[in-house]
Amino acid sequence: MGAWGAFDGVRLASCFTGIVEDGLFVVWSMATRRQCQGLGYGHRLLHTVLSQELDRGAEGSLLQSSVVGQKLYLGLGYVVAEYWQLWSRPRWVMANA
Repeated sequence: MGAWGAFDGVRLASCFTGIVEDGLFVVWSMATRRQCQGLGYGHRLLHTVLSQELDRGAEGSLLQSSVVGQKLYLGLGYVVAEYWQLWSRPRWVMANA
């Protein structure tokens, strides 16, 4: 398991956690500060780490994406394998279930 980050000078701009499992580099969680979104921080960070992991022997990569993050991942060569519906009703209803 590892954690990586990209900085815009002194502040963390983008970060993610991941692990190599069964030959796949699995991205667990990724976030980019709102002010830094669309500026290439996430793309450069994930591209750099993914390239290193593939060079070390990972056979591919896997992740789950929000709708907002999909553009970033498609731009890095990921493809949509399937769509999952995470919530069938609003979260505030779930507390009363």
